[in-house]
Amino acid sequence: MGAWIGVVVLGAAIVISMVVGLLSRHRAGRVRVRPRVDPGGSPAGTRAATAALLGPDPAPLTLLQFSTRYCASCRGTAQALTGLAAAYPGGTVAHVEVDVTDRPDIVRAHRLTRSPTTLVVDPAGAERARVQGPVRAADLRAVVDGLAARTGSWGGEAAHENPLSRKE
Repeated sequence: MGAWIGVVVLGAAIVISMVVGLLSRHRAGRVRVRPRVDPGGSPAGTRAATAALLGPDPAPLTLLQFSTRYCASCRGTAQALTGLAAAYPGGTVAHVEVDVTDRPDIVRAHRLTRSPTTLVVDPAGAERARVQGPVRAADLRAVVDGLAARTGSWGGEAAHENPLSRKE
């Protein structure tokens, strides 16, 4: 009787592992868009930490990629994001890659659970969208285009002069 219990437990563990793996694989690379945020929508500390990573003159949208030294898919993600940013005129979309291998402070502040993780952020450091795992370039492009089409201020510019809505 004891051997059957072991077999049942082992079988259940295998099934649970497969289900968790399939769910994780299904969610990888999906873009989760955050609702339009007001200045108080993200914690001030997180926005400030994110803004500091963007540099002194951030683009209207930045594809902020968090990678690790040992990440197999980070290099391909970086190439896809660099290409996506280059598709927008005049530096209106930038790509910044941050190695968080030895930076647990950044991992905690941005609630990173896997690498690569890509955030689409505005100049104030507010998160507009998030992708965990390798990006699906077409999906992310649709989100960036959608953010460009929304009304509102981008880096202090008037809504009718949104630089992301212009394509060359």
